[in-house]
Amino acid sequence: RAGTLRAYFLGQSPEPCGHCDLCTKQELEPRQLGSDEEAALRGILGLLEKIPFRYGPHRIIKQLRGVETCPYSLPESSTVLFSRMSDSSLRRLLEILEHASLLRREPFQSADGKRTGSLLGPTPRGLETLRTLPMAAIPALDFEGTPRSSSRKGAPSGAAKVSKTLRSRSTKEIEEELRDPTLKQRLSILLSFRKDKALETGHPPYTIFSNAVLENLLMHPPTDQASFLSIKGLGPTRWDRFGPDLVALLSETLEGTQS
Repeated sequence: RAGTLRAYFLGQSPEPCGHCDLCTKQELEPRQLGSDEEAALRGILGLLEKIPFRYGPHRIIKQLRGVETCPYSLPESSTVLFSRMSDSSLRRLLEILEHASLLRREPFQSADGKRTGSLLGPTPRGLETLRTLPMAAIPALDFEGTPRSSSRKGAPSGAAKVSKTLRSRSTKEIEEELRDPTLKQRLSILLSFRKDKALETGHPPYTIFSNAVLENLLMHPPTDQASFLSIKGLGPTRWDRFGPDLVALLSETLEGTQS
């Protein structure tokens, strides 16, 4: 535990002390990882193998989430997993991998001494684990924050809730990150729809639906009432107000794309 505290606050990774319960516990046996565990390790360790000790946790999370250009082509399974996780859940996952001695931090200080922090990279054990996947001798990983099944009035029981995976950002920030022409077109349609409804009701556009909801509509366009209600921030009242119109509009764009 002393080593964990030193590593966290000072960026040091000393040898195990050899006398606390964490250091003297029996070594874990290699086990077959679950699909999410394997996806997480391939994505995180694979990225940090390419850019060891170049960025801190905040920048690493942005690259895992696709918010920043990533120098490593993430496996599809990793991309799907990270898209379902919030920033705080990913930060917690990095801390778990540090505690499992798969990652470690190195102290950083800019040349002028004005900026300090820590840079994240893989340990030799982490690199060895990457080579032996899908088998690994690690404790079970926790993926809290991924979408869970829930039910609500107006939606079928057990309908999956689409989580708010991105922080609420400006529409300009959202647009700047889009590369797919289809997504850009869909964003334009959603913004026009929100603006028109705001003018009809005399209320600000964000009261129609927030930018966080806008992003979920962009990436998960609803095709019926159930999928509309599964998006966090859209309930039965909004369905009654404009749900059918929005679903019909988005369905037209999906059909146009497929044709």
